[in-house]
Amino acid sequence: EVLEQSSVLEDLYLQNNQITLATDNGKLFATALARNRTLRVLNLYENRIEPEGAKHLATALKINTILTQVHLNGNAIGDHGATYIANALMENTSLQMMVINDNGIGEEGARSLAVALKKNQTLQQLHLGGNAIDDEGMEAIAGALAGIYNDGCNKSALQSIDLTCNNIGDAGARALATSIGANRGSSLRV
Repeated sequence: EVLEQSSVLEDLYLQNNQITLATDNGKLFATALARNRTLRVLNLYENRIEPEGAKHLATALKINTILTQVHLNGNAIGDHGATYIANALMENTSLQMMVINDNGIGEEGARSLAVALKKNQTLQQLHLGGNAIDDEGMEAIAGALAGIYNDGCNKSALQSIDLTCNNIGDAGARALATSIGANRGSSLRV
């Protein structure tokens, strides 16, 4: 209730707890977050959000138009959770930074996020370090980046994407290099 009705809370740091969001209480939290009109930063780093909790959070992110940063590092959301977050990013109009490092995201999650990158117009930073993104996932992301900056009417705000400590090999690096080479006029940092 406090989160939903607060008129002053702008930053909420709940890192290193045991929050799951997969329970009925998680649904209540997500509902309150969806209705909140002041919170700009939500940090749930190192909790136990997992895919089902990511689903509830994504529902809130589709509605909330105030949040600018969400930090979900180390929450084991995996590919399914990343897909829920990607679906939210396709509709969200306020997020500028999404941090989902160390979540076991692989090819499927990377493909979902690649689709979201093509549609989202506000996200400036996407942090995907320490996941399990392989060459195929990187190729999907590189394809999205190439599409964003080569379609002649770039509406993307994306400036930075962090892919450190994944499983990207030569083929993924080549796809990324080709994408970056084709985007010489962009300000994207990888």
